Amino acid sequence: MIFFLAGEADLSGWPLNPAEKVSIRNTDGTPLHTLREGFLPRTIRRHKDTYQHHILMGGSAYSLHDDRRIPLSLLNNILGGPGMNSRLNLSLREEHGYVYNVESNYTPYSDTGIFNIYLGCAPRYAEAAMELVRKELRYLIEHPLSPIELESAKRQFKGQLIVSADNKESTFLSLGKSMLLYGKYDPLSDIFHRIDAITSDRLREIAAEVLNPDSMLTLIYC
Repeated sequence: MIFFLAGEADLSGWPLNPAEKVSIRNTDGTPLHTLREGFLPRTIRRHKDTYQHHILMGGSAYSLHDDRRIPLSLLNNILGGPGMNSRLNLSLREEHGYVYNVESNYTPYSDTGIFNIYLGCAPRYAEAAMELVRKELRYLIEHPLSPIELESAKRQFKGQLIVSADNKESTFLSLGKSMLLYGKYDPLSDIFHRIDAITSDRLREIAAEVLNPDSMLTLIYC
């Protein structure tokens, strides 16, 4: 267990071991192991009384302890990250006008991870929008980024990390999580070195493992 405190505070009344005062298991950071269910690619439809179609496409990804998580985070940023220049946003929203919103997300956990793409669209555009998503996924699998594209993506990703570091609450939460999981905290400079070492071929390998549209589960709320 990790406790952190930001700002001025009187610690004289705090117990030496706060973990003893709360009822939480595995306070030494030992992970709780659970059985993982098998993953079967398929399409599931759930009917809701809503105007939009809400669509999730995704599958399993790398855990927090996998060295490939940073390259996958960069790849996620290129595909559907928060920047308006993400491939999914440019194709589905700006060029074709099929969706109200589109984004991709990568969430690593202690023993596995999840990669998913979300899009919201009018019902008449749902099939065309999903096909464009598959097209973008296949493109990243089949085509390496040019040196200029790769360098630009790295600069943007590092810039987002710098901006995020200005949020002190976010920084302390990240520090506490890192200490709990790894027993150390990597400064931004170390993370930047690992980002700089990523190659186009490495991104293609990861895209083939994680972004294969034929291996994804699709959930449609319609």
